[in-house]
Amino acid sequence: MKGFVEETIWAKKTLGISILSDAGSTTTTFINYLVGNFTKVVPMTVLQATIGIYTVEVVALFAMLLSEIENGFDKTARDWEIPQNTTG
Repeated sequence: MKGFVEETIWAKKTLGISILSDAGSTTTTFINYLVGNFTKVVPMTVLQATIGIYTVEVVALFAMLLSEIENGFDKTARDWEIPQNTTG
């Protein structure tokens, strides 16, 4: 038990995080340790838009891959498969 307490104190002092606290504040504190105040570096709306665009691109690429595996190189099937996978 003593080893865990010492490791917790070390992590709190060196990383600025508390293992026993809730996940939200731990994540925020750890990000602040890495890059300073993260919300001042990149606004959250820009981060959300970037992640959203990346997600749509990945789904489209997987749809193209799936279409070519199932149907071979068929442009019509590919163009049909992409919206089917992005709309849910």
